Amino acid sequence: MLFNEPLASTSFTEGLYIAKDVLQALRIMGARTIFNTHMHELAMNLDEINSTEGTLKAASLITGISEGQRNYKVYIAPPDGVSYARDIAEKYGVTLDQLKKTMNGTALQKRAS
Repeated sequence: MLFNEPLASTSFTEGLYIAKDVLQALRIMGARTIFNTHMHELAMNLDEINSTEGTLKAASLITGISEGQRNYKVYIAPPDGVSYARDIAEKYGVTLDQLKKTMNGTALQKRAS
């Protein structure tokens, strides 16, 4: 099963509570699962999640970084607390500096017309 940012429509605290229960139930079912999330605290609670019955174990996977760039190699490790939001904002042009530059360019175009 693949979960991509499940429970994003609820509060973080409630989502974390539900996510723990869901992962424990999936372990009991024996379902192999990838649970992609920015809930770093979920991975910090693996001992609790793995304490329920079930033969499969939950593990935290992270992507690697090489020379300051994500390389998308996957490793078993605890979360590093980084979600790369700044990288994503820059990619889509929504940092404050990029937005101000866009607004200034739009204002200049309006004045010129």
